[in-house]
Amino acid sequence: SASEGGGFGFGGGGGAASDSDEAEETSGLLKRHRRQFLGREQGLHTAMGVLMLFSSVGLAWQGFNKLDKWNSWYQDHAVMDQEVQFVTECLAWYGSVVYLFQAVFRYCAAEKLRRTVLWSAFSASLVALLFLAILGFAASYQKEWSWKAEPFAALV
Repeated sequence: SASEGGGFGFGGGGGAASDSDEAEETSGLLKRHRRQFLGREQGLHTAMGVLMLFSSVGLAWQGFNKLDKWNSWYQDHAVMDQEVQFVTECLAWYGSVVYLFQAVFRYCAAEKLRRTVLWSAFSASLVALLFLAILGFAASYQKEWSWKAEPFAALV
């Protein structure tokens, strides 16, 4: 009979009590899996945050170092300076356009989906856009001070 054999091939009898035990076991397994996933995710985010912190400190150090040793590093490089200016100008303005479109896209996605990760991505796009715009203006209006804009942009 269906009640003796557990019916329909779902295992031994026991009725509601065994269903309740299975539900609790499944719920416990799901909670354990979610805790493990959350732990991995938190560890990854912590590692990424530490890496970004070290990168920021490195950029700030490099910016201050360039400003401190500026006059001794860049003497007698007229041809190389012109090439660097041209490449910097092209890459900065091209990158500004790319990050502008990316920022607009991320803003629209964040508004529509209302996810904090998209707002964080939008702010990252704005920071990159600001950095490239500073470099673009500095390269376009090259003067002695504008070559020092890259360390200032790194400090921003």
